[in-house]
Amino acid sequence: MEQTLELEEERKKSATARTQMEVFRKQVQELHSKLKEEEMKADKAEFLRTKIQDKFTALEREKERLLAERDMLRDTNEELKLAQLHIESTSSHNKAGHPSTVGADGEIFEMIPPEVKERLIRLQHENKMLKLNRQGSDEEQIQVLQTIVDDSKERQSELETENRWGSRFKCDFCIDILVSFFISIFAP
Repeated sequence: MEQTLELEEERKKSATARTQMEVFRKQVQELHSKLKEEEMKADKAEFLRTKIQDKFTALEREKERLLAERDMLRDTNEELKLAQLHIESTSSHNKAGHPSTVGADGEIFEMIPPEVKERLIRLQHENKMLKLNRQGSDEEQIQVLQTIVDDSKERQSELETENRWGSRFKCDFCIDILVSFFISIFAP
């Protein structure tokens, strides 16, 4: 009879332990799911912050490039205006019959026919524009590479999140096994 009472009391303890373990297991699962949700939110926010920062950096570089291009175009425009004024002044001096006193380089420039001078100035301008276009294509390549890097970072973030979920699933599985083990020990 005493043995029956002991067994009955042991069964009650194991039933109580089993229900407590079930409650704990459910709480652990709920906490893990909340943690997963919060980690996903944090990962998404971090990824968006990084992406916005990268876009801001790219826009800053584009702004710098456009400012440099604007300055170069201003310089080119001024040079063209000066060259045009120089051509006009030398042609008016030559028509009036007055020799110019510019110096050796100026004298050589004055000896060149106006058509050749115009072509020379036009070629210099085209050369500067080609240099600007080359800088623009370099910037486009940088933007393409930056897009590839952004996509790679996004994929890496997704894989890291999946890896964390896999680890958590593994931990949950281990907890389930331990709970089952303890239940089987306390079960009559």
